Amino acid sequence: MFVNGKELTKRRENLGLTRDELARELKTTYTTIYRWETENREIPPYLELAIERIEIKFKEENKS
Repeated sequence: MFVNGKELTKRRENLGLTRDELARELKTTYTTIYRWETENREIPPYLELAIERIEIKFKEENKS
């Protein structure tokens, strides 16, 4: 699980995604991503798995 919003921000930036783009991938909103990253909302436990899935997806797309 993410320790804090800074780790989420780092993972998002490593993927080269904006908050809007990550929100679309997770089927949520920019505001939710912002709140998680600024620690104004608790990061849900499922988010680690969702981010891992996105990382795998992007790696596979970049192989092509």
